[in-house]
Amino acid sequence: MMLEKDVNKKVSILLIIGIVFLPIVFAWFTLKEGYSKRAQGISFIWMLVTLILAFNDSTKTPPQASSQPSNQSTAPTNSSSINYDLAKTLSNKKAQSYLEFAKDYNVIDVYDYSFAGRKRIRVSITAKDAHDYNAFIGTSIQAAREMMLEYRAHQIDIHLEHSKVLAMKGYQMAMVTYTPDGKGNSGKSLDGKYWEARAIKQDYPTLQLKASELWAKNKDKFKKTDGLIDEPRLDSFIADRLSIAKEDVRLLSPNYIVVKFY
Repeated sequence: MMLEKDVNKKVSILLIIGIVFLPIVFAWFTLKEGYSKRAQGISFIWMLVTLILAFNDSTKTPPQASSQPSNQSTAPTNSSSINYDLAKTLSNKKAQSYLEFAKDYNVIDVYDYSFAGRKRIRVSITAKDAHDYNAFIGTSIQAAREMMLEYRAHQIDIHLEHSKVLAMKGYQMAMVTYTPDGKGNSGKSLDGKYWEARAIKQDYPTLQLKASELWAKNKDKFKKTDGLIDEPRLDSFIADRLSIAKEDVRLLSPNYIVVKFY
């Protein structure tokens, strides 16, 4: 912005810069003797314009956050469409009847195998004080109830394992599936199976447990060039470690008894 000089006194470059960038301070200098009415008028008009602009900016109302929930989620989850009567299925009399046999358990693994629109969680547990069918089922049902309350999934699978070594090797002592909406794995149709459970009758034989654990721990050491396991050599290794005959090496072979909930 250019200010014309008065017939008596010229407006300096520094004063012009001051008026342009901070008119509320420097415009008043033009009231000193010698500055023209034109210079004074331009300076104060410019000061007034900047004050009006500043006032308008300060009185603008910032956008308020809506009190209504947004239709868009920044972090969509598979549990967004969960809708079931949890209390009703938790109170299943058959499932509750096993809770008196439940033992303390430890969670050794949690695996999320959800897909779009269906939240499914598999939890692997161990329970050192569970030794028979009722304890296996009761402990697994208790874990399923507690894990459902924690994860609020569409489906919870509980695998009661003997140990971490044998976890997910097909030797579960019990398996319980809890589906509160009764729509199975897919969630597409109601099949009414809220609880499903099966377990072995009693503890595994000690010798078979040890053989199976040795197999699980050492099988990779006995792989052949084609990737297959040299089972005869591995059997000999296990027999030697357990001080038994090679023909007496037996792995676990679970025989499950299914719980009839309905």
